[in-house]
Amino acid sequence: WATVVESDCLPLERFLPVTSLAISRLQDKTVMVRRSAMQLLTLILENNPYMGCLDPVPYMDKVKELEVYLKANMPSDIEDARAASQKELEESKGDEISKDEIESAALAAAIAEAEEESNSDNLSESQLEYLAKVKALKFASSALNFIALFEDANTAFEGMLLSSNASDVTEALRFFVRARHFQLPSAVTGMKQALSLIWSSETGIQDEVLKAFVEVFISVSGTEGKELLPHTEIADNLLFLAGQATVSEKASIEEAIARLVKENRIPSEVFMLLWSIASGAPGETRAAAILVLSMGATADPTIIDSATRLRLLLDVGLGDAVEENRDWTTIRSAAAALQRIQRAKHDPSSARYLVLEHITERLCSVAQGDWCNDANTQDTCAWFSA
Repeated sequence: WATVVESDCLPLERFLPVTSLAISRLQDKTVMVRRSAMQLLTLILENNPYMGCLDPVPYMDKVKELEVYLKANMPSDIEDARAASQKELEESKGDEISKDEIESAALAAAIAEAEEESNSDNLSESQLEYLAKVKALKFASSALNFIALFEDANTAFEGMLLSSNASDVTEALRFFVRARHFQLPSAVTGMKQALSLIWSSETGIQDEVLKAFVEVFISVSGTEGKELLPHTEIADNLLFLAGQATVSEKASIEEAIARLVKENRIPSEVFMLLWSIASGAPGETRAAAILVLSMGATADPTIIDSATRLRLLLDVGLGDAVEENRDWTTIRSAAAALQRIQRAKHDPSSARYLVLEHITERLCSVAQGDWCNDANTQDTCAWFSA
């Protein structure tokens, strides 16, 4: 099957059955079978006939658009039958059939009739256009079914990540890298779970996780980390990743970012952009930017630890706007960032010392609950968790 897929010889109508077959083989007890199935699924993704994007939203929109057209331009005989059925439904007191079922049956009949006439040489221009729309609908529907196969099998893919066999884990990581590039919705969830493997006791798996992280979020696809994405895109990827992560996922993301910072694989310009975003963005985006900065500072405290940057952190993370809006998420991110800096030495002439003294005052106010609205239970809970 791998040879057939690589040679672009697999017919469109066979893509779904072959994909389903490969997914079922992920449950096989034999390591070689599971590995071959995972490699085949990666090849199917790379050679899929549905173009470069497997985000279901555009296909859903296209299906709706095509169905509207096909229903509005049905052959007259089917249109008459549909109208008669709807009239009968309105007159009938029973509920044996619904209006939606009538619409679906009429559409299916119109599609079947168009396909039957497709071999005729005497089709009018309107019939040819209708047939083209039918083919487009079948293609878009097939794409949605293809995407659904991968989404429904996400548990099996994640199970490969948790396998005790290093080969299973490696192939699953490579699959999620490709899935992310094709924008499969489950890819981000899979990559977040994969990041927990950075704590694996096997160095090979740790390296594969870091390689996957770079391939998905830092570098241009297919360059094996040699060509980096634009700085703005890297910053956006890290914001997206950290902003929607759980506590355990954040720990794994921080470890990955820290290792890459140590190896100088994340450009310093990315962190400059994150400072800029933190200064100008509201709410959750600001909090995520500060959080990513704190993750980088785990390996390089200078990302945060200077008088200028500490002053900026004071303004954006513990400033008046944050106090007025009681933005506890941003406050929590600012506190995490402050844990990455060295203890200040007593020196009233030092700008850094004076900024940290001001920061300490603001943190004391937060800790004492001075910024919290005691009359609001939800606000009190958010303050406590911060």
